[in-house]
Amino acid sequence: MARRVQLTQSVFQSMLLHSFSVYKWPSSLLRSLSRCARNFIWSGDVTSKKLVTVSWHQICAPKNEGGLGLRDLGSLNTTALLKLGWLIITIDSPWSIYIRNRFKLHGRLYSCSYMRSSIWPSIKSILHILFQNCRWVIGNGSTTSLWVDKWLDKPIVDVVGATEIAPSLSRTKVSNIIRMGQWVIPSIFSSTFPVLTKEILEMPLPIDEDKDVLIWEASTFGGFSFSDGYEIVRHRFPVKSWASIIWRPFIPPRYSILVWKILFNKLPTEDQLQRRGIPLAPICQLCHKNSESIDHLFSSCDFAQCAWRWLATQFGTIIQPTGSLSDLWLDFLSKRFSPHLRNVWLASGFFLLMAIWKMRNKVKFEGKPPSFSRLCRSTSAWIRQVGALTPGHVRGILDRQLLVSLGISPNPCKAPYIVPVLWHPPPSSWVKVNTDGLAKGNPGPAACGGVFRDSAGYFLGGFSLCLGHRTSFYAELHAVILAVELAHARGWQNLWLESDSSSVISCFASGSFSPPWSLQTRWNNCTLHLQNMVFRCSHIFREGNAVADKLANLGLLSSSLVWHSTPPIEILPPLHSDFLGMPTYRFVSFS
Repeated sequence: MARRVQLTQSVFQSMLLHSFSVYKWPSSLLRSLSRCARNFIWSGDVTSKKLVTVSWHQICAPKNEGGLGLRDLGSLNTTALLKLGWLIITIDSPWSIYIRNRFKLHGRLYSCSYMRSSIWPSIKSILHILFQNCRWVIGNGSTTSLWVDKWLDKPIVDVVGATEIAPSLSRTKVSNIIRMGQWVIPSIFSSTFPVLTKEILEMPLPIDEDKDVLIWEASTFGGFSFSDGYEIVRHRFPVKSWASIIWRPFIPPRYSILVWKILFNKLPTEDQLQRRGIPLAPICQLCHKNSESIDHLFSSCDFAQCAWRWLATQFGTIIQPTGSLSDLWLDFLSKRFSPHLRNVWLASGFFLLMAIWKMRNKVKFEGKPPSFSRLCRSTSAWIRQVGALTPGHVRGILDRQLLVSLGISPNPCKAPYIVPVLWHPPPSSWVKVNTDGLAKGNPGPAACGGVFRDSAGYFLGGFSLCLGHRTSFYAELHAVILAVELAHARGWQNLWLESDSSSVISCFASGSFSPPWSLQTRWNNCTLHLQNMVFRCSHIFREGNAVADKLANLGLLSSSLVWHSTPPIEILPPLHSDFLGMPTYRFVSFS
């Protein structure tokens, strides 16, 4: 089945993309093709339907949501048309200009009327999704409609609840409320819509006037990608905690898929077939004592219990099958081993499930009696084979001895060496700022912080800011931008910036770096500020960046930007250590 899944993903779905990119396919045809793909995956024949299957929508979910990583054809079709629509409204090639003029696509106020065209129905079907997820980043404001276009979190016309808008207002541009690079909000607007006014005033404007840019809001960097578009339209499922466990590079996909079927209770055991109308006596093929179910076959069956106890003894541990497969699964995963031994343990458990299932099928379809000794021999051979391929290292004498007894050469833990990390003050008349950003979960709750110090190591000020739900890179970059803005506002012209994020430091050396779209304007302003400053940047290991790290953690507790004119009590110990020139130590493993 694993090979058929790969074939469906790489060939069948890919071959449809060219047609999907132009035409909206009939839903009946998409259902028919999906049915063929489902039958092929489960049976190998597009006309043969299996009785016990996982739903097609679930199969088309990402692996972390319990699917097999395929893509739903209807969502693929919509995404491909979104890509076409994005190219039509964003690029200025002859064909896109012709399409915009032909179908009157000039912003969100497009016509939905009938037009004689083979592609207009396809384009029209996705325009509401397209404009709902597009947003303008303001430059000079001359392109963006003040009332109709989406340049705030929502179009102003939607916020005020207007069902109709006068043509004169629809032609009003954002540039009408910008003067000399500053927002100039009419008093009648600010008094009528104070919340909107606050949102507008918090939006940065570029120092150098530039064109407005249309971006795809769901994308980090503003451009439309196929994967970003698919994420908008696909059906979502809850993330499965077991998904990261069963899909491992060192475990053959057919074993992972078997465990996937077991976890969804979708193996064709006797009880499952009986529920679907097949008249049979659901007796277990291995013990001939109880009715056959997934729980019984892999957990409470005498044969399975002996197999699990035997496997546990090989690893020097104990498993007590209680009859419930979920309890067995939790007990199996709870065993504590060093990384190398744990990976071998995990792969061996998957193999044992496959061996039990294969032995059951041999009894049922070939009449061969179950052989416990044959199962043990094949499992032992598998353990020796997979042990050489599993990653991780071994810690402790006991785990090392267990691996040797299993016929596996242990991967030793590489001994670390110690590197002293020292914070250095800046030269005379310079200001040094150390910044840090964090995200609990990446993405997750994020914050940033930074500390300014002079050439003697004295505290000049610090900042903390909560950033909401962001990635760690966003938090690190935001900290750097904010540090430059604060230094420029205070007239510190000789600035040394230091961060523990090497990727952020490399952004200053890159001439083609494109920041996240929400930071694009501030990044451009930041680079212009630096042209009028004496500036250098450097990387420091996180052990030497403890003060900025503490301030970033304080940012998680704040609701807005906090400027610390005196050092908070939380940063005093590392601040004092840096002032005295005391090193911290970093443990680095040999590569």
